[in-house]
Amino acid sequence: MERVRSLAIAGTIGLAALLMSSAGPRAWAAEGKLILEEDTHWKVWAVRGAMRIDGKLLKDKAECKKWGVTPGDVKSIGRATKRLLQGQNIDWKKNDWRDFAAYCPDIIGNPYYPRMMSLVRQEYPPEGWISPGFDDGAWMTVWNTTVRGVEGKGSVYNRSMYMRTYFEVPDPAKVKELVLTLAYRGGCRVLINGREIARGHLPEGQLTAGVCGDSYVAEAYYNHREESADRKTVVAIGEIWTRFIKGGRSKDPRLRRYRCPAPPQWNGYKGPWLDRKGWQRLMKLRDREIGPVNIPSKLLVKGRNVLAVELHGSRHHPLIYAPGIWGHGKTKQWNQAKSWDHARLVRLRLDDPSGSLPSAMQPPEELGVWAEDMHSRLYRFEYRPTVMPTGKLKFVGALNGNFAGMLSVMSGRKITGLAAVVSDLKHVAGDATIPAGRIRVTGMVGQPVTDMAQLGVHIKGLDRKPMNFMARNALAHTMQSPFFSRPRQRDRDWQAKAAEKVLFYDHIASVLPATVPANVLQPLWVRLSVPTNTPPGVYRGQITIKADAAKPVAVPVEAEIIDWRVPAPSEFITDMGMEHHPYAIANHYLLPADSPVKPGDRDWRGPVKAKVKLWSDEHFRLLVSSFKQMARAGNDLLIIPVLQRTEFGNWEDSMIKWIRRKDGTYGFDFTIMDRFVDLAVRHMGKPRVITFVIMHCQLASPTPAVTVFDEATGKYETLGLGWKQDAFNRLPVWKQFGSAVLGLTIKCA
Repeated sequence: MERVRSLAIAGTIGLAALLMSSAGPRAWAAEGKLILEEDTHWKVWAVRGAMRIDGKLLKDKAECKKWGVTPGDVKSIGRATKRLLQGQNIDWKKNDWRDFAAYCPDIIGNPYYPRMMSLVRQEYPPEGWISPGFDDGAWMTVWNTTVRGVEGKGSVYNRSMYMRTYFEVPDPAKVKELVLTLAYRGGCRVLINGREIARGHLPEGQLTAGVCGDSYVAEAYYNHREESADRKTVVAIGEIWTRFIKGGRSKDPRLRRYRCPAPPQWNGYKGPWLDRKGWQRLMKLRDREIGPVNIPSKLLVKGRNVLAVELHGSRHHPLIYAPGIWGHGKTKQWNQAKSWDHARLVRLRLDDPSGSLPSAMQPPEELGVWAEDMHSRLYRFEYRPTVMPTGKLKFVGALNGNFAGMLSVMSGRKITGLAAVVSDLKHVAGDATIPAGRIRVTGMVGQPVTDMAQLGVHIKGLDRKPMNFMARNALAHTMQSPFFSRPRQRDRDWQAKAAEKVLFYDHIASVLPATVPANVLQPLWVRLSVPTNTPPGVYRGQITIKADAAKPVAVPVEAEIIDWRVPAPSEFITDMGMEHHPYAIANHYLLPADSPVKPGDRDWRGPVKAKVKLWSDEHFRLLVSSFKQMARAGNDLLIIPVLQRTEFGNWEDSMIKWIRRKDGTYGFDFTIMDRFVDLAVRHMGKPRVITFVIMHCQLASPTPAVTVFDEATGKYETLGLGWKQDAFNRLPVWKQFGSAVLGLTIKCA
């Protein structure tokens, strides 16, 4: 029987039984009112790194032979381990490499990723992380731990996970006991308010950093012959490409887009489809359970209580390296059994039989404010539960620098009159202060996730289609929200239509939002500008968030200022070449409201044809803010598109107007360019380089051409100036242009 224990606390908690159904993971019966489940909000500290292989099994020649791991395979694992762990100063003459055996598969298409993951330093949480008063504000806020996009749950790179969440107990005397049940991967320890109540598949006594959960049996890694479609193939089973022969899709998000063991386009291998019975058998072996555990009321406190879950990954069986049938005929490579995570919270349920406790997953009815991790992207339809602490907004900064943080606000009612009142930040050991005027709070503007590609999130695999993988992942995440409404009648494009309503907040506004709809999480951006003469040390103050007809919420602020001065942009040694985009600004703000096309549409033909008011007084006014932002980075570059259809979005427009005189010579009107450069000098500073774009960057780019006004005909025309169009006659034209630019440069120097 699998090893699962429950700890006796003052003789009141009995042994927790491991309850498993022979047909697969059992359905948990409700033990009263549901207080918490795995899809609540957690504060998480994750320890990641190259995954470990069971050294004891590697030393067992009979076990390796039984599962097709040859002596040559063992040597290959040894070479891979030493390669991954090089630089960690391990003396392999004194240490058996099998005690350190590790692997790091490339699952994202980056051949350097395994090496990068092997260099990750394992950092464990500080002592006291289990105590109720521990400050977990710097930990990740993770919602929906059971959903990771469309690829499944968790991550194969998680070695350990330390998780904290909260629930409210108004009066412990009214609660007799709570009932906890959970399923997990690897080994697990559960604590209430710092006291351990249960553990499973972990060693007895004090747990040390790097401890592993009990290893899995080999049968957890492969299917039986009768469970495959052809009733004869045995293959290592992962969890990234598995689907069933029968039964359709399940509500379990793990089963939505899974095929075993690989997509059919991989080497022509179509693979056996796993039936539901086989999948349930694997889940019974992989998902371990604790509970039900009875939690007595004496462990509860009035007010906010802390439930902590500590997960430690199991070592992998060596058969993940077995070739042949395990790797679909390929040898010397990791097979698909590597793709299921060995450390994860699968399911959790905390019930109150008395029904007196409020749900810990309840969104706020009144104004709520929380300190967020500024590196996290927030989406519409996310929420924060009422019981979640406000937290502390922290900065680490230096003299003369600008630093940022993020807050979020939410209410069950529409928020109006939103305001932020900032106090001075006072030195904890002296009289020094950072004036309140050095802190500025503004809103953030949401954009549809379907516009991520057009708005500049350019990464490998992210195409310009509305439902790219980032949009799908965001949708899979937010669909679990109680505020997300799925249509009853779903057509082929329902996901794309739904994703248009899911907003991501990357756009920093200049003011606070006038209103925030009810049940919408609104992020706020906080900027801290540190004066040059600020004494180093720790400063504390607060930001009070107010709204009409709402109780103000005070957020503690702490800024640690180090004794180093950030150079002014004019002192930067690095040449900063930022690509200013006046056309994008015009398209965004000056596009006519009745325009049938927008930038990024397939039918978009540029700002001129869309009747955007380029180079108007309003356009130049809008450019000022962007120049000021570029000044903060010390930008040294200005770009002047000359050719049509450069990568800078000008299409047929240019700041320099070409004129063909009646005598055949060319003149050039620099009026717009002069105003543009003068504006940049005034608000950004004098550029070190002005680039005139007279050549396209790629061979597949459009033909080099400019727009010319012909005085004889009074019409505009396109003049080809590439060597293929006019190899010799183009040279005198370019010479005239170069002479005009040189003359202007000398005049303005």
